[in-house]
Amino acid sequence: MHPSNCPRYYARSFRNVQDLKAAGIKLKPSETSSLRDITFTSLYFSGHLKLPPLIVDDSTGRKLLNLVAFEMCPDNYQKVYQVTSYLSFLDLLIDNEEDVKDLRSAYILRNRLSSDAEVAQLFNAIGTNLVRGDAYVDVKIKIQRHYERRCATWVAQIYRDHFSSPWTILALIAAVTALFLTGIQTWFAFRPCK
Repeated sequence: MHPSNCPRYYARSFRNVQDLKAAGIKLKPSETSSLRDITFTSLYFSGHLKLPPLIVDDSTGRKLLNLVAFEMCPDNYQKVYQVTSYLSFLDLLIDNEEDVKDLRSAYILRNRLSSDAEVAQLFNAIGTNLVRGDAYVDVKIKIQRHYERRCATWVAQIYRDHFSSPWTILALIAAVTALFLTGIQTWFAFRPCK
């Protein structure tokens, strides 16, 4: 699907990994390291974005920029711009070190630089001079559709704010059980067994 056929692509309202997490989207590594292996699946209240794992070290910036330069060569008969699209997508997801930390926690990025802030600066610097690729426009449209579901965002926020600890889940189960048993006790108090 070409972006001109879909106005939702340009009306994107999510900005980074933090926005995706707030909408209940979880990050997972892809099974392969192929740049074509970026997928998004949406269940009603949650979504899963799979990205290929990437090792970030001192040479990553140079390697990626060389691959982008190769894609932009006039002799390149493939006009997919896979690496450029991938870097644009990562630049979209990464704004600061918290985003890098979440990608690292999901085993998508392996940071061999000194800090997460340095990785964020690297991808933001690379992303500023890129011609935006659109190889993942279908994935972005699916994410946007999930992001626009207010009910899914509310459920994700309630879960994140109130049920992120196993103790709060156990407390809820105990409260529901106590309420149920109180209801049964009240029933038998008014309707005694014969």
